[in-house]
Amino acid sequence: MDIDCTFKKRITEFVMISVFLIILFAGFFIDIILLKNSVTEISATEFSQEAILCIIAGLFLYLSFRYPQIKYGMIIIAGFFTCLLIRELDFLTDNTPFSWFYLVLAIILVCLFLAIKHKENALYGLNHFCKNEAYYIMMCGLMLMVVTSRIIGMKIIWQHLVGPSYRVVKNAVEEGNELLGCLFCLVATLKYAGTLLQNRKMSQSVYHNLSMAGEENSNGSPRVRDGF
Repeated sequence: MDIDCTFKKRITEFVMISVFLIILFAGFFIDIILLKNSVTEISATEFSQEAILCIIAGLFLYLSFRYPQIKYGMIIIAGFFTCLLIRELDFLTDNTPFSWFYLVLAIILVCLFLAIKHKENALYGLNHFCKNEAYYIMMCGLMLMVVTSRIIGMKIIWQHLVGPSYRVVKNAVEEGNELLGCLFCLVATLKYAGTLLQNRKMSQSVYHNLSMAGEENSNGSPRVRDGF
């Protein structure tokens, strides 16, 4: 029975992610086919990336308030994705004396301060995430966003393949790769949040069953570790 439920769950996840991927890349086709732009900083593809990064940062920030045991680990992860979001929005500061770099630096310093001040909580939170299977999905997404997109987006490759009009193709491939990476990171975030919520419900169910059975620990009341 458990095997059947797991199979159905995986199939459902596959279908949902596939549908979301199709919807997400619709913006990519809108940019290239309908708007006929070169997938620049002002494009549906870029806006999709920024929206996803904003959602990811917001979800981890929410988890930091919902689960105090992993609070500062979640804040650090939220800070990381906030930095990625600010970097994507760098065009907003192009014509101002204020650079995006200083805002990113401020966030990094705040996260470092919190990590040092609440070392055990931060390490526990980060370790808790790394033990979850969502970690590997997140790593794949970050590799696509940070590493693969930069390598495949090198202009020397597309200059040799396409010629003078290489920039349009380069931007399309690079930004499309980043968009896919963002999707992986979003899936990982949702999967991790779902796991926490599911574990919390299971813990509450166990707590309720123990209470009904009248079982008590050494302190005189049943206790569920970490609230997960």
